[in-house]
Amino acid sequence: MDLEQLGQHLPKTLTPQRDLWPGIAQRIAPAAVPTRRPAPWPLAACLLLGFLLGTLFPPQSWQTPASPSWDTEQVLAMLERQHQRRQDQLSHRLPRLHSASHRDIEVLRGGSQELLQAIRMQPDNLALLELLLWTQQRELELMTQPITHPTLGYQAL
Repeated sequence: MDLEQLGQHLPKTLTPQRDLWPGIAQRIAPAAVPTRRPAPWPLAACLLLGFLLGTLFPPQSWQTPASPSWDTEQVLAMLERQHQRRQDQLSHRLPRLHSASHRDIEVLRGGSQELLQAIRMQPDNLALLELLLWTQQRELELMTQPITHPTLGYQAL
Protein backbone atom coordinates (compact mmCIF):
# COMPACT_ATOMS: atom_id res chain seq x y z
CA MET A 1 0.00 0.00 0.00
CA ASP A 2 1.20 3.39 -0.79
CA LEU A 3 0.47 6.68 0.89
CA GLU A 4 -2.46 7.67 -1.33
CA GLN A 5 -4.35 4.53 -0.62
CA LEU A 6 -3.85 4.98 3.10
CA GLY A 7 -5.07 8.57 2.87
CA GLN A 8 -8.29 7.49 1.15
CA HIS A 9 -9.27 5.39 4.16
CA LEU A 10 -9.03 8.30 6.59
CA PRO A 11 -12.20 10.25 7.56
CA LYS A 12 -12.74 13.59 5.76
CA THR A 13 -13.58 15.56 8.95
CA LEU A 14 -12.59 15.27 12.57
CA THR A 15 -14.92 16.14 15.40
CA PRO A 16 -13.57 16.91 18.85
CA GLN A 17 -14.67 14.84 21.78
CA ARG A 18 -16.05 17.92 23.57
CA ASP A 19 -17.16 21.46 22.58
CA LEU A 20 -14.02 23.68 22.45
CA TRP A 21 -15.67 27.11 21.84
CA PRO A 22 -16.36 28.03 25.48
CA GLY A 23 -12.65 27.64 26.31
CA ILE A 24 -11.59 29.66 23.25
CA ALA A 25 -14.05 32.45 24.05
CA GLN A 26 -12.79 32.61 27.62
CA ARG A 27 -9.18 32.99 26.48
CA ILE A 28 -10.02 35.64 23.86
CA ALA A 29 -12.13 37.80 26.20
CA PRO A 30 -10.13 40.55 27.92
CA ALA A 31 -9.38 39.85 31.51
CA ALA A 32 -11.17 42.15 33.87
CA VAL A 33 -8.40 43.99 35.70
CA PRO A 34 -9.51 45.96 38.69
CA THR A 35 -8.65 49.63 38.13
CA ARG A 36 -7.31 51.59 41.02
CA ARG A 37 -7.66 55.35 41.04
CA PRO A 38 -4.60 57.17 42.28
CA ALA A 39 -4.97 59.13 45.45
CA PRO A 40 -5.44 62.87 44.68
CA TRP A 41 -3.41 64.14 47.65
CA PRO A 42 0.10 63.19 46.43
CA LEU A 43 -0.64 64.66 43.01
CA ALA A 44 -1.93 67.91 44.52
CA ALA A 45 1.10 68.12 46.80
CA CYS A 46 3.50 67.69 43.87
CA LEU A 47 1.73 70.38 41.85
CA LEU A 48 1.79 72.81 44.78
CA LEU A 49 5.46 72.12 45.47
CA GLY A 50 6.33 72.67 41.79
CA PHE A 51 4.40 75.93 41.70
CA LEU A 52 6.09 77.24 44.85
CA LEU A 53 9.58 76.28 43.69
CA GLY A 54 8.98 77.83 40.27
CA THR A 55 7.73 81.05 41.86
CA LEU A 56 10.47 81.35 44.47
CA PHE A 57 13.36 80.23 42.25
CA PRO A 58 12.55 81.04 38.60
CA PRO A 59 14.99 79.81 35.94
CA GLN A 60 17.40 82.34 34.46
CA SER A 61 15.67 82.10 31.08
CA TRP A 62 12.47 83.55 32.59
CA GLN A 63 14.20 86.67 33.83
CA THR A 64 14.49 89.47 31.29
CA PRO A 65 17.30 91.97 31.58
CA ALA A 66 16.33 95.48 32.63
CA SER A 67 18.23 96.98 29.70
CA PRO A 68 19.79 95.54 26.56
CA SER A 69 23.41 94.44 26.68
CA TRP A 70 24.27 96.83 23.84
CA ASP A 71 23.56 100.52 23.36
CA THR A 72 20.79 100.52 20.78
CA GLU A 73 21.23 104.07 19.54
CA GLN A 74 24.97 103.69 19.19
CA VAL A 75 24.69 100.48 17.20
CA LEU A 76 21.92 101.88 14.97
CA ALA A 77 23.88 105.06 14.32
CA MET A 78 26.93 103.01 13.34
CA LEU A 79 24.85 100.84 11.00
CA GLU A 80 23.23 103.88 9.39
CA ARG A 81 26.62 105.57 8.84
CA GLN A 82 28.07 102.41 7.32
CA HIS A 83 25.05 101.94 5.05
CA GLN A 84 25.10 105.61 4.04
CA ARG A 85 28.77 105.29 3.02
CA ARG A 86 27.95 102.32 0.80
CA GLN A 87 25.00 104.20 -0.70
CA ASP A 88 27.22 107.21 -1.42
CA GLN A 89 29.72 104.97 -3.20
CA LEU A 90 26.96 103.63 -5.44
CA SER A 91 24.86 106.79 -5.80
CA HIS A 92 26.43 107.68 -9.18
CA ARG A 93 24.52 104.70 -10.60
CA LEU A 94 21.06 105.78 -9.41
CA PRO A 95 20.16 108.13 -12.30
CA ARG A 96 20.87 105.34 -14.79
CA LEU A 97 18.76 102.69 -13.04
CA HIS A 98 15.46 101.58 -14.51
CA SER A 99 12.39 103.17 -12.87
CA ALA A 100 11.30 99.77 -11.49
CA SER A 101 14.63 99.52 -9.66
CA HIS A 102 14.13 103.05 -8.28
CA ARG A 103 10.72 102.00 -6.91
CA ASP A 104 12.15 98.84 -5.37
CA ILE A 105 14.95 100.82 -3.71
CA GLU A 106 12.45 103.30 -2.28
CA VAL A 107 10.32 100.47 -0.89
CA LEU A 108 13.38 98.94 0.76
CA ARG A 109 14.41 102.32 2.22
CA GLY A 110 10.92 102.79 3.66
CA GLY A 111 11.09 99.32 5.15
CA SER A 112 14.50 100.11 6.65
CA GLN A 113 13.10 103.22 8.34
CA GLU A 114 10.20 101.25 9.79
CA LEU A 115 12.60 98.58 11.04
CA LEU A 116 14.77 101.24 12.71
CA GLN A 117 11.73 102.54 14.58
CA ALA A 118 10.73 99.01 15.60
CA ILE A 119 14.26 98.27 16.86
CA ARG A 120 14.19 101.41 18.99
CA MET A 121 10.92 100.19 20.53
CA GLN A 122 12.16 96.59 20.98
CA PRO A 123 15.94 96.78 21.40
CA ASP A 124 16.26 93.13 22.52
CA ASN A 125 14.63 91.77 19.36
CA LEU A 126 17.61 90.51 17.35
CA ALA A 127 15.34 89.25 14.56
CA LEU A 128 14.46 92.88 13.74
CA LEU A 129 18.15 93.76 13.59
CA GLU A 130 18.83 90.84 11.24
CA LEU A 131 15.91 91.90 9.06
CA LEU A 132 17.25 95.46 8.91
CA LEU A 133 20.68 94.21 7.79
CA TRP A 134 19.05 91.95 5.19
CA THR A 135 16.93 94.85 3.86
CA GLN A 136 19.95 97.13 3.59
CA GLN A 137 21.89 94.42 1.78
CA ARG A 138 19.06 93.92 -0.74
CA GLU A 139 19.03 97.68 -1.41
CA LEU A 140 22.75 97.69 -2.14
CA GLU A 141 22.36 94.63 -4.37
CA LEU A 142 19.70 96.46 -6.40
CA MET A 143 22.06 99.40 -6.78
CA THR A 144 24.84 97.15 -8.09
CA GLN A 145 22.75 95.17 -10.59
CA PRO A 146 23.85 95.49 -14.20
CA ILE A 147 21.68 98.04 -15.97
CA THR A 148 19.86 96.58 -18.97
CA HIS A 149 18.67 99.03 -21.57
CA PRO A 150 14.91 98.36 -21.96
CA THR A 151 14.81 98.65 -25.77
CA LEU A 152 18.32 97.79 -26.93
CA GLY A 153 18.86 94.89 -24.51
CA TYR A 154 22.51 95.60 -23.69
CA GLN A 155 23.97 95.84 -20.20
CA ALA A 156 25.94 98.75 -18.85
CA LEU A 157 27.79 99.18 -15.57
